[in-house]
Amino acid sequence: MAIPKKIVLILLVVLVSCAENLDFNQIEDYSTKPSYSFSIAFTDINASNFVPPPGAPVTTEVTQISDFRIFENPIVQKNLVKVDYKFEINNTFNRSFTIETSLLDKDDVLIYRLQDLKIEANKLNTPPTESIDVKSNSAIKNVVKVKVTIKLDDITTPIDANESGVFEFKSGSTIYLETSI
Repeated sequence: MAIPKKIVLILLVVLVSCAENLDFNQIEDYSTKPSYSFSIAFTDINASNFVPPPGAPVTTEVTQISDFRIFENPIVQKNLVKVDYKFEINNTFNRSFTIETSLLDKDDVLIYRLQDLKIEANKLNTPPTESIDVKSNSAIKNVVKVKVTIKLDDITTPIDANESGVFEFKSGSTIYLETSI
């Protein structure tokens, strides 16, 4: 069976016209920049959290420590470039609070302290994201715990057990990696 000359000519033109030298060195310039988001700490605090047992001193703060072991991963250790911390707080108490967030190593030694957050009474608060550049803060890779302390601003008037309100706290982190192929 003979192949028509037109088909041979079209195949020849298509095969020859699409030939171009490939630059395999381009792959060396390629990098991936994935990001991953995680929940860190979340809690709902009501008036009972501030009521001390009989005979104990007045409670003016609540502390929560959460494990955050993502930095132990060897891929994260090698390729981490930036970390963002985000918060969402709904304070329905008629009181203002301050939130202190400390990033700790395995021995509870302070690695980094985020800026304190002032939370106004009766408000939904979404403070700005705080970013940490790993190049200038390489010790951040040693963080395995996050300590959050929620402090009552006016400690002269303790919260009564019958006081209505709730303090809803949510925090999360986004890590940014960068790696070359």
